[in-house]
Amino acid sequence: PVMQALIRTDPADPIHKAARAHVARRMVDPMVCEVMGQSANEARLQSELVVSALIGISLGRALGWFDELMAVPKEHLVDLVIELLHNG
Repeated sequence: PVMQALIRTDPADPIHKAARAHVARRMVDPMVCEVMGQSANEARLQSELVVSALIGISLGRALGWFDELMAVPKEHLVDLVIELLHNG
């Protein structure tokens, strides 16, 4: 339900706003604390980029956008994403 509300087209929708706040509180904010070595704005941007990428991967897998993305075992997908994040 959070992802559905998050991808609503009207950002003024109260449900969309609540979903954004939830994702920020649960995913972005904790990551910002981890990367505060840079300026606060840069840490927030990096965190938002990572969360956006993870949401995109999740949507692509769930909606069947790419055959290999759907077929890869979850454990291997997690390993690949971690590797990309560390080397990216």
